Amino acid sequence: AGMALTMSATAFASEAPVAENIFDEPDTKVDGIVRDIAQKILPISVEARFFMPHMDITAHTKNISYNGGDVDILVSINRTTGDIRMLSFYRDLYLVNEEGETNKLTNIFRRGDATSSINALNINYDLRINEYMIVGWDSVAEAIDLLGGVEVDVPEEMLEMMNVYIEHTATVTGMENVPVTHAGTQVLNGVQAVAYCRIRYVTVQGYSYGDFGRSERQREVLSALFQKAKSSSPLDMMNIVRTMWPKVETSLTMEECLSLVPLIATMNLADTAGFPRSDETADHRRAGYAGTASVVYSSDTLSDISWIYEYLFGITGYVPSSRAQQYAAMVAAEISD
Repeated sequence: AGMALTMSATAFASEAPVAENIFDEPDTKVDGIVRDIAQKILPISVEARFFMPHMDITAHTKNISYNGGDVDILVSINRTTGDIRMLSFYRDLYLVNEEGETNKLTNIFRRGDATSSINALNINYDLRINEYMIVGWDSVAEAIDLLGGVEVDVPEEMLEMMNVYIEHTATVTGMENVPVTHAGTQVLNGVQAVAYCRIRYVTVQGYSYGDFGRSERQREVLSALFQKAKSSSPLDMMNIVRTMWPKVETSLTMEECLSLVPLIATMNLADTAGFPRSDETADHRRAGYAGTASVVYSSDTLSDISWIYEYLFGITGYVPSSRAQQYAAMVAAEISD
């Protein structure tokens, strides 16, 4: 199994007023990839979504085996300001799939494909994601290497476990096993950075435990990777896109991906967060059970949907659709602490 990075992008309005219950319309489900579904809303910002799921992708083919998703990061890029915000949806997040059945987000991806996950997030949280990109562990590591590595502050408590993951990641990807010899701020190569993203069950001050902490580290590495990309020349970035292209599954064309490269220098990473919401204002993030399955859920899903709109798109006072309210109630009815 490998680790994948998935992106999906959708035109979205970050400044236009929200039409009342636009997501109650029957055509908001993504059937395959509907590229113009969000054109009812003024395309002020671009919404992009990134996965790091477990899947098998060989170096020179696009034959992908969907083995589950470990993280799903939604990125809002405001075209007016150039600000970027990243929002993680945790792998064990419990929600309703497009068949009306409850399951974890990772299992929905495993049993379907990218559009299955997209549809689940769209219908549960009133989103309009309709494009995606998936690459393998080796490609994530290779992209980091091509950019000269990423700077990360490695905690002492993670060092031993990190080297375990480095060895495993090197074996899976066929890349070199180079252990990290000391804690502290340092430049990690691709395999080391991917291993850092995979660490889950280590208690470290300043990080959450388990998947919550892992998602924080994944956003940390993606943030560092973005800064390296931003400081690289457009020509170098275009060459990286061309190099990585044979290993990518995406709804975008290569030309569309290349057209995004010149925009990177104008963008700024404003903030990162996780869903369910957990910050100094509100903490709705919970771990519990659905039957015997360990799951993640929000203690106030409808409030968190409204928060998504404010956090990502600058829209205040959003009222979730009746469908989102129905699915939130379905999930809540099956959860126990």
